[in-house]
Parts: sequence; C-alpha cells; structure tokens
Amino acid sequence: MTAWNIRTRLTIANGLVTVLVLAGFGLAAYGIMARTLLARTDGVLEFEFREITEHLSGGGENIRSSEIPDAFLESFLLRVTDDGGRVLLESPRFAGHALPVPSPASSSSEPAFFSDEIGGLGRHRVVVGRGAAGSEARLVLIAVPLADYDQELADFRGTLLIVSPIGILAALAGGYWSAGRALRPVHLMTQTARNISEHNLRERLECGNSADELGRLAATLNQVFDRLADSLDSMRRFTADASHELMTPLATIRAEAEVALQSPRSAEQHAEVLASIVEEVGRLTRLAGRLLLLARADAGTAASPLQQVRLGEVLREAVARIQSQAERSKVSVRLEVAGEAIVPADPDQLRQVFDNLLDNGVKYNRPGGSLTIRVGRERDQATVEIVDTGIGIGPEVLPRIFDRFVRGESSRSRKGGGTGLGLSIARTLIESMRGRVEVESLPDCGTTFRVVLPAKDEF
Repeated sequence: MTAWNIRTRLTIANGLVTVLVLAGFGLAAYGIMARTLLARTDGVLEFEFREITEHLSGGGENIRSSEIPDAFLESFLLRVTDDGGRVLLESPRFAGHALPVPSPASSSSEPAFFSDEIGGLGRHRVVVGRGAAGSEARLVLIAVPLADYDQELADFRGTLLIVSPIGILAALAGGYWSAGRALRPVHLMTQTARNISEHNLRERLECGNSADELGRLAATLNQVFDRLADSLDSMRRFTADASHELMTPLATIRAEAEVALQSPRSAEQHAEVLASIVEEVGRLTRLAGRLLLLARADAGTAASPLQQVRLGEVLREAVARIQSQAERSKVSVRLEVAGEAIVPADPDQLRQVFDNLLDNGVKYNRPGGSLTIRVGRERDQATVEIVDTGIGIGPEVLPRIFDRFVRGESSRSRKGGGTGLGLSIARTLIESMRGRVEVESLPDCGTTFRVVLPAKDEF
C-alpha cells in the first residue's frame, strides 16, 4: 500500500470536498433553474388559457378560428372540444395528433399542467381546463414546445461541465499550495530536530505563531528537549560525582596499601591500615548500595509492597536510634505525636528515610541545639515535621537540595562522611509511597523537612 505524505492527502481531501461541493451546488442550481423555467412557461400558458376562455365565454355558440390571432397559432397548439370529444377548434399543426389528457385534468374547473410527447412535434408543455361557450362547456387544451426550455437546460449543463473541472483543478492546485505553505513550519521543525543531538541539545525549534497548533507543538517539543537536556546534564553530573565519590576511597585504600608495602611495620600499624581500609570499603559499599537503589528507582523496580504502618512507632524507633549520636553532639531531641496516623508504606524504606533525615538534623545542628519531630494528621494526610536549629541551607543550594550528590554544607568536604545521596534517596522512597517531601530553611536559623503521606483510619 502506497504511503502518501500529508501534503498529498490534504490535497486529495480538498479535491474530494470540492467535487462534493460543486456537485451539490450544480444539482441544486440545475433543479432551481429547471423549476424556474418551467414556472415561467406555465405562467405564459396560464395567461393564454385565460385569454382563450374569456374569448370563448363572450363568443356565443359558434367558435371561429379566424378570431384567433395568427401569432398565437404559430407559437402555440390549440384544441377546443365539446363534452363528447368532438373537436370544435384546432390549430392546423395539431390536426391528426392525439394527446391523451389525464382524467383529473379534463374534469377540473382549474387549469392543469403536464408535459407530454406529441408525436412528430416533440415535447410540449400542456395546460388543459374547462371553459364555457354560451350555455355549453368546452375543454380547452393549449400546448407550447419545450425545445427552448430543453435548450436552456442543456446550455446550463454544458456550462456546469466546463466550470466544474476548472474549479476542481483550481481547488487541487490551491490545496496543494496551501498545504505546502501550512506544512512548511513542520518541514523546518523536522530539519532542526534532525540536527539536535547530545552535543547540541540546546538548539531549539522556531515556535512562530504560538497561538496556532504548530506553534504549540513547537513549544511542547522545545519543552521536551529542555527536559532531555536537563536529564542529560543531570546524568553527566551524576556520573562525574559518582566517579569522584568512588575514586576518593579507592585512592585512600591504594595509598594506605602502598605505604604499608613500602616499609616494614608492626602488627599494630598493619591493623590500623587494615582498619582504615575496612572503613573506606564500608563507605564504598554504602555508596554502591545507594547508587543501586537509585538505579532501581529510575528503572521503576524499587517499589515494594506497601503495608499499614503506624507512623508514630516508626518515629519513636528512629528517635531511639539517633539518641546516642545526639547526645555526643549535645543536641536535644524531642518527639511530639499529636495524633496516631496509619500510612501505607514499606517499613524498611520508611525507617531509612527518617534515619537519614534525623541524622542530618543532628549532624548539621549546633552544640546545645534542638531537634524536634512533630507527627500529626490532617484529614486524609499524615505529616511529619523535622525541625532543627542548625546551620541551615544556603539559598543557592536549597532549590537543588534533593538532587544527587548535593550537600547542604557550603563546601564538599568529607568531614561529615556523607555522599550527597541521602536526601535524593529519601525523596525517591517517599514518592514511591505516593507521598512528598518539602523543605524550608534559612542560613544560621535552621531547617524544617516536612514529609506528607496518605493516611488510613485503621488497619
């Protein structure tokens, strides 16, 4: 099957519509003209019929052909008969030609019109009615040839047959030109889109008139390209940051091992080297696990079956786990449960989220600061607010705080031991449970993380 392009299909469709329109218009015009011409002919016949019947009514019993104008007899056929069918008056050209008269027309007091073929004389339009001559009724029949009528209709048909093909050809040519002009922006967009690659993803389509369909299409495609460019940039940053995070512990392990091999050491020194190596391997293992979790989330395979979980119990356990770290950092931790909330969640993933958020709340707090966890319920939503009095997050970092390998502190020093993946993982896990994470922060004033999850009334 031949695959026609859009321009050809539009041209054909335009031609078909033009054919239908011209056919409908031609048939309608032809019908109107035929009725108009026939009505005009009937008007002339009715006028002549009235003239003849008036002449008969004033002419007494005897009807003489000499009283009928010659001009009338040349243009019309006339036949007058009595009730017995005897011809009383007849045009010479009508003599010997039979013309059956419909019975309703012959008995009606009003003139009736019909068309019929008169042998040898062609098609005629006929009016027939009853008139009176003296005391006797007469049947008056007048006929006029339809040759002029047929000729006018034939001329009109010829005109339609000439004009219609010209109109169709003009419509096809105009449709082909207008389709090409309308689709030209699509061609330009296609050419531009072909030139867009990973090396020049910032090139964009010309939107033209943003109010029409093609302008909106170009704007939509530009938005898609923007998202693709942002995703590619994010992937590049992610690859570079992951490489950096992996290279640092690997370089430490290699340096420790090379130093240990180059000079003799005691058993205690070897134990220290091995302990350092184990610490760095643990960091690598945690990083690899988090990268694997994010990769599974990107692939859509990180979601686990959800269970009904009591949010307050999860937070109590998380606070208990962070308590010793908070005491070492001299940070007071307070849990406020305003109302018990049951949420559909994965318990392990939920613990991972709150462990990470509470760990950040302690790690980036000040000695003598506080960390407050508030659990509440608002209609069909459970909320958890984690408020710290720490160093806060700078306005230049806050919009990207949930991005991968972004840290809240001003530098990328590793003294905190973080990888910059915790908040990204937290958001990914909460969103997999149909929730959301929000953050508010002011430098040197503290940070508030707000977790919102759909809540259930009971197990």
